[in-house]
Amino acid sequence: MKAMLRFGSLTLLIISVAIKAFLGDSFSFNDAWIYNFIILITALSTFVMRNQAARALGSAILFWGVGSAIATYANYLGADSIEAQQVARWSDLFYLLFYPALFSAITLRGQSRVHVTDIIDSLIVGLGLSAIGSALIVQPIMNQLLPATSTFALATTIYPVADLTMLALFFAKTYQEGHRRNWNDALMALGVLCFAFSDGTFLYQQSNYAYNNWLDYGWLIGLVLMSESMHHRHLQLPTRERSTIPLVLAILASLSLLVAAALFPQTFPRLAIWPAAATLLAALGRLSLAVRDARKLVTEEVLARTDELTGLANRRKFVAALEEMRKSNTSRTDSVGVFIIDLDGFKDVNDTFGHETGDQLLKLLAHRLLDVLPRDALLARLGGDEFGVLLSGDERVFRLIGPEIHRASAAPMTINHEAVVVGASVGLAIAARGTFTPSDSLRRADIAMYHAKAVRSGYVEWQPDLDRRAPTKETNDFESLQGNLILYFQPIYQLSPRTLAAGEALIRMRDEIEGVLLPANFLKELSGHEYQLALYVLKEGCQYLRAWANTAFSIHINIEGQVLTNPLFIEDLQKIVRGAGVSLQQITFEITEKELLGKESVAHINELRALGIRIAIDDFGSGYSALSYLQKFQVDWIKLDQSLIAPLSVDPVDTRALEVVRATVELAARLEIHVVAEGVESERTLTALNDLGVTHAQGFYLGPPVDAEQFGRSVVLPYS
Repeated sequence: MKAMLRFGSLTLLIISVAIKAFLGDSFSFNDAWIYNFIILITALSTFVMRNQAARALGSAILFWGVGSAIATYANYLGADSIEAQQVARWSDLFYLLFYPALFSAITLRGQSRVHVTDIIDSLIVGLGLSAIGSALIVQPIMNQLLPATSTFALATTIYPVADLTMLALFFAKTYQEGHRRNWNDALMALGVLCFAFSDGTFLYQQSNYAYNNWLDYGWLIGLVLMSESMHHRHLQLPTRERSTIPLVLAILASLSLLVAAALFPQTFPRLAIWPAAATLLAALGRLSLAVRDARKLVTEEVLARTDELTGLANRRKFVAALEEMRKSNTSRTDSVGVFIIDLDGFKDVNDTFGHETGDQLLKLLAHRLLDVLPRDALLARLGGDEFGVLLSGDERVFRLIGPEIHRASAAPMTINHEAVVVGASVGLAIAARGTFTPSDSLRRADIAMYHAKAVRSGYVEWQPDLDRRAPTKETNDFESLQGNLILYFQPIYQLSPRTLAAGEALIRMRDEIEGVLLPANFLKELSGHEYQLALYVLKEGCQYLRAWANTAFSIHINIEGQVLTNPLFIEDLQKIVRGAGVSLQQITFEITEKELLGKESVAHINELRALGIRIAIDDFGSGYSALSYLQKFQVDWIKLDQSLIAPLSVDPVDTRALEVVRATVELAARLEIHVVAEGVESERTLTALNDLGVTHAQGFYLGPPVDAEQFGRSVVLPYS
């Protein structure tokens, strides 16, 4: 179809030219019907190219064809009749519509998407050059060809000015984008030139123009050449930065022309006023867009460096500030301090009170930390429950601030009439300004923080010997504590149909006075026994799996990196599972992004999956490189962090958050990874997740953590 229309218009053009040459004006059917039919076929052959530029050009040719058909009809009514003159006005309307469509076609050539600023830039250059051309070329010719009182001049002089604008636009755009020499550009240039030449000749002939002469074929050939250009590949040089020089010159030239018109109104070529004024109007529009884009960039830059929940700086801004500190004046004698703050027991707060309470806790803690820090200190949320502080000054002040940060974090917080307590482990690294490096300071502060967590001191300053010794640990007898440990389970539901699919095992401890304790209140007593604790949870979980006797049900168990990489873990795991008589495929290990480290973790994860164990990335989206883990690790599940889910509960729904979740779910589906949404707290959130294609969910709305006996009844009688 495409080839038939393309070569059909060329064939008909040749036939029409031959008829005109051999039969002259005696064969009126050629001028009245074949001529306009060629225009129609040419427009259709352009439309079928199915790209934006071709469709714009097809529209331009169609507009001109309608104008030609109306002019043909007016001619047969009689050129001197009043009715013919009224009809002819409509032909001028469609002839003028040709130019905006042609402008779009030239602008869109070789582009899949064109920004509005690209269009305006091209328009400024085209109008500016046409203003100069109108003043120096068109107006002097007009003064010689047309009498000052001619009423014919206004209608006809618009066309050469418009042609000049199109030519200037074409060559300016070609120069700006660096096109290679090719048939596409050559045919388009020839077509526009041929069309402009015909308009100029028409202006020259003015009242001597007669319908049905050879000049008419100049327009027709120009249209066919432009259409033919769309059938050839548009070649372009590698992208280069656009020069602003043509824009500046076009604006200055137009401004100069308007100033000259004001100073010398009698002698100035008035034909140049309109394109010059249009150039300045387009420049004002371009300026307003530039201001809008600049404001948008500033806003996006601020948002990209701000933590959405707390309003603090995020990891990106913190890292950038560290780098700026490194580049600052090294001759100064002050010191640089870097704190790393990691909350103790924050996950238990989420599990017990819900993610909304956890969010409120982080906000309150952010305000507390700001109160104890100097005004020039930078406080950032690095991800999840981890914060960082950067400041410069006297190192003696840093050492006073560290304990204050710990005390502020450990003080109880009242949220929804509940007293919530978390601890914090704080690490400090101090360096002289001249020797400060971001990577060393972050590493040292991190080491100090882990030592603070291990020895339960709350705050540790990095010293060189910390790199050479393991953190000291106060240990208790695990067997004496094991009798008080119990497992709670929080349900994980399949959403469609809504059925209980799994349960996450959560450790608790009985206390004679305080009842059931959360991990934040007893894990310090188990310091040094992380491996024994993991085996205990695994053994108890498998025993419950066997008692529930539901082979379609599975349990999720949180595993730390040090347990995962223990050389005895695989062997102990197999013994426990065999002893319980359950399937390895009923067990899913949840690993946080913080625990996914290096090649050693990759090897252990692959070995576990080979045995049939399922692997889930917990708190997905809370870390710094979440997507990289999907490429690095073979996993079966991802659990979307509640920070991604919470915005779905507001009314109206946060569209940006919605699209982030949608993109994550679609990516997981392509990688054949199941998705669990954490922190579901309302039916609104559940509906939104279902619409996005999330298959599983977990949260207080679906069910809080309960003891194994109560949970077991749900396994036997699933929720529906």
